[in-house]
Amino acid sequence: MSMFTYGFRINKIFNNEGATAHFNSREIVSAIVNLSDAKKVLTPDEYFFVEVVFEVYRQLNHEVRLDKNGFLGLVNEIIAHFDLIAPYYKFCGDSRMVLMMLLEDEKQIYRQRAKAILEKKAIFREEWMELHQEFLDRFY
Repeated sequence: MSMFTYGFRINKIFNNEGATAHFNSREIVSAIVNLSDAKKVLTPDEYFFVEVVFEVYRQLNHEVRLDKNGFLGLVNEIIAHFDLIAPYYKFCGDSRMVLMMLLEDEKQIYRQRAKAILEKKAIFREEWMELHQEFLDRFY
């Protein structure tokens, strides 16, 4: 799938109830993360781990057929990984997401736990995934 058709597929599932389309994590992460913004606003450590997560998703080439709810669920799952590392609204490429800033105080305890996991180089391992699920359930 190409990024050229990505917008078309998004419109299809959002405008037609029950419509589905194929998506893969590679194109989704490319659309929802702005690495150049991340490099400008994050600490070097935060940026490093954002880039690690970005590259993990860019390596995945598995396509899934999703409807609107499935797509939003997958996007939220991906966003939660990034948001555990650093405030996602700062590098999502969408200035309207600044409203997410209102929850930042509540997210800090999760980010501290995530930082400890990252320092152990245990990203995407069981402990990370459990924290990710807890974070996802609470904020997404």
